[in-house]
Amino acid sequence: MRAARSADGRRVIRRNGRIVMAAPTADARWRWFDMAAKPAAAVSSCLARALRSRLLSGSIAVIPLMTGATVARAQTIAPLVPPSIDPDYNRGRNISVTEQEDPSYQALGVRLGSILAYPSFSIVTGATNNVFTNDAVKRSDAFYFFRPAVYVTSDWAVHKVEVVAGADIQRYAHQTLRNQNAYAVTATGRLDIGPDAKVTGAVQYSRSAESPYSTDLAADVSVLSQFTRFNPSLTGVYDTGRFRFTGKVERLRLTFSDVEFANGTIRNQRDRDRSVTRASVQTEYALSPSVAAFAQGNYDITNYDTLRADGQANRDSKSPQMLLGVNFDLAGTMRGTLAAGYTKRFYDAPIYADKGGLVLQARAEIFVSALTTVNVGVQQLIQDSGSSFNGAYRDLRANVGFDHALLRNLIVSSGFTAIRQRVLDSPASSNRLLAEFSAKYQSNRFISVQAGVQYGRSRPGAVPLGNVFSELSGQVTLRFRR
Repeated sequence: MRAARSADGRRVIRRNGRIVMAAPTADARWRWFDMAAKPAAAVSSCLARALRSRLLSGSIAVIPLMTGATVARAQTIAPLVPPSIDPDYNRGRNISVTEQEDPSYQALGVRLGSILAYPSFSIVTGATNNVFTNDAVKRSDAFYFFRPAVYVTSDWAVHKVEVVAGADIQRYAHQTLRNQNAYAVTATGRLDIGPDAKVTGAVQYSRSAESPYSTDLAADVSVLSQFTRFNPSLTGVYDTGRFRFTGKVERLRLTFSDVEFANGTIRNQRDRDRSVTRASVQTEYALSPSVAAFAQGNYDITNYDTLRADGQANRDSKSPQMLLGVNFDLAGTMRGTLAAGYTKRFYDAPIYADKGGLVLQARAEIFVSALTTVNVGVQQLIQDSGSSFNGAYRDLRANVGFDHALLRNLIVSSGFTAIRQRVLDSPASSNRLLAEFSAKYQSNRFISVQAGVQYGRSRPGAVPLGNVFSELSGQVTLRFRR
């Protein structure tokens, strides 16, 4: 096997005269990082070799019992275009296990006058037995991530300003196509207008990779697809008596990068670039101090930048939605939301059929005891399809999670998420599962360790949407914070 460079600067690896991998030359701005991270790569490679072993793969489930730590619990992963107004059901009558942090373990932060900053830095190392989430080209690999972050907030009697910024620098030991430099910055400012009204402006800019569990794209390219998101919004809230009125306007801009495959071919994704302009209103009425009924209305306009790759009209559309439900926070028992409604998507081009359906949002945190919290949820949305040849699709997700405090500074968590996606004007469908087990140990105010395992799989329907895959992965995270 030998390596060389092609005329356009790509790194080409040949085995027996045949090209087996082609990847772009590393960005010069990140070469220093790759060199400094070589020791971590060596450690991660050992984990990758272990995952290749059937013996370890068969017994990896017992690792949490020996180490006392694992990865984050399963949760409902939001799609690319999440709901506009998240349910606000926390009235301070319950405290979940993950919210119970002993004062002696709380971060101190750095005070600059009336501003508090909470910096952190995480080092993640682990391995996966299916790095491309595709059984047709199943490969094991190790990874190491570096995640610096900072949370800045004001400490004022009225008004509030918050900034959250972070990066996720990901490197893989062998399959360098999976390398990415992700980041996100969110700035929020709240203006308090008297005791009953407030206006909040927010703007988010981020770059990240798609996930086979949250994307509207077929899973064969999801882990190689990266995109930027720009999301400014303005929200107003007014309380009077038992009523609360909320209004929100926002614009969501999604821009997708080209996808590069292991054989060097490139897939242009410009026909997925789009803007979503959305307006939402919600009225809540408090039936009691613990329960409130609400009605919500949304209207969004989706505009694509270009025609489809084949020259046909793209999926520009308009979509109204109505939702009715209740929020509740019952002391010592549970808190959550239950809502149902209807939405329909009207496409500008006649080649796409207008489709609608049931919208469902149900979420509950059940407080079994002061040491145990159970989370359950069901969500169904009608989304715009990631396929150029189809319109809307139904996205149904159900999840259950479990958090238990073994010690005041040791929390174990587990979870299971099931996802069913079905294109509405085609029989194409997909079923995906994600199971996780994790534990987090907070050593002191400044250092925590988290580790664990994940198992995910995808099984397309009779008319496939995406590809077949199953993935087992494990990771350990060491986090430093101030």
